[in-house]
Amino acid sequence: MTQLAAALAHQWWRQATLDLCLWVDAGSRKAIKRAFSEAVQAIPGIELDHRGPPEFGFRTWLEQTLIRWLIVLDGLEQPGDLHELWPPASPTGATLITTRRRDGSLRGRRVELPPWNAPESRAYLIRALTHTPHRLTGATELAEALGHLPRALATAVTEIAEHSITCAEYTAMLTTQHDPDVPATGPGQDEWAQWIALADAMRPIGLASPLLRLASFLGQPGEPIPASLFTSPLVTGYLTNSVRRPVDATMALDGMSCLSRGSLLTWDRCDTVELHPLLRRSMRSMCPAAERASARQVAAALHEHDPTGTVTP
Repeated sequence: MTQLAAALAHQWWRQATLDLCLWVDAGSRKAIKRAFSEAVQAIPGIELDHRGPPEFGFRTWLEQTLIRWLIVLDGLEQPGDLHELWPPASPTGATLITTRRRDGSLRGRRVELPPWNAPESRAYLIRALTHTPHRLTGATELAEALGHLPRALATAVTEIAEHSITCAEYTAMLTTQHDPDVPATGPGQDEWAQWIALADAMRPIGLASPLLRLASFLGQPGEPIPASLFTSPLVTGYLTNSVRRPVDATMALDGMSCLSRGSLLTWDRCDTVELHPLLRRSMRSMCPAAERASARQVAAALHEHDPTGTVTP
């Protein structure tokens, strides 16, 4: 997402369609306010009412100015961080936001980016490893193992360069970590842990993690899971034990909504959910042994009581 936003910003700048391009690290409200305040100091000719905070005055200036501007808010984690800071709708300005969030409160046109396809993944690896082409051995298999996720591939390229290994050797390292009883690290785990923590902070608080752990033990990689399973007594009992407070079916669905809003799973119109295979594998290895055992036990029980035969542990 960040790379595409940067490419668009560079394209507009090269085409001389912008007078101002401001790139903002939108990871927190504090960072957004700081970027807007710094812009006030850096852009000549801005006259503000000094009775109010400069970041709010910057928004007013954007609304009134005739210059052509683009504000890129990169990596927005909490839509609420933009309260009273949303750049205004303007005939001379545009706002571009990159985020994993799918909240309805996000304004404007939304474009969801799927993983790359096989040719795109291979083209990226060739470009990234162009000075060490011998490291491309096994590039196709690596891209498949990582589910063609751009961020995972970028992480893999960094580690391949740092450890002077080939794509095939990196894939082998991943596949030796497939056992869910063996703690492992892998591409995107730190980032996913951050987004899971954010999902856990949404109401109902704390349900995202246990739901995601359980989902990682249901079905096979890439196989849809009926959403109705997550409202069963087996699951609500599991959630109650996990968060140590009563959880009912409605709260369980609300917890699934938190995961969907955070782009940690896909919840489609057929009322099924899917996890990316890489996240599924990472969740199995990241969680502590006791929590992993509990999730596996519930998954096995759901499989035993599944009348449709669609659930496999």
